[in-house]
Amino acid sequence: LRGLDGDLERLTGLVATLLTLARADSGRLPLERARMDLAETVAVVLEQYAPLADAAGVALRDESAPAPLLGDEDLLVQVLVNLLDNALAHTPAGGRIAVGCRTDGDRVRLWVADTGVGIAPEHQARIFDRFYRVDTGRARVQGGTGLGLAICRAIAEAHGGTIALTSAVGQGTCVELALP
Repeated sequence: LRGLDGDLERLTGLVATLLTLARADSGRLPLERARMDLAETVAVVLEQYAPLADAAGVALRDESAPAPLLGDEDLLVQVLVNLLDNALAHTPAGGRIAVGCRTDGDRVRLWVADTGVGIAPEHQARIFDRFYRVDTGRARVQGGTGLGLAICRAIAEAHGGTIALTSAVGQGTCVELALP
């Protein structure tokens, strides 16, 4: 029964993810915009991830400055969770993950940067594609579906923003959103 319960949770999560992507495709991803300070949201999410980072031997740092915006906090938390899950999965013990946000003119920038394994240049162009995995064997062991970054892109675009990635093998990866 425990095994079935775990399978049910994974399938429910997958269906919810696919539903979010389908809504984004049709332009009907419901946004519940409210005034918020993204720095406060980052702090709450990092507080929840601190025990996981400690257990993995990874230093977690908040580089946020006040960043007020009109956004859907639940969806932006989903972005942070997806990006932090990826960073933790690909950063070895002794590594670092920096998360932050700040205003930059008429945009708010949100980033997650790690000192992990990095992504080879030939994979970077497709990294936000659905079901794309750099290392399919490893992702399967870790339970990934290849949908997390596609969801992040859909949420950024639904907010009228963009998402980009910079990475170097052996040096780490930085994913950054720019939101209005």
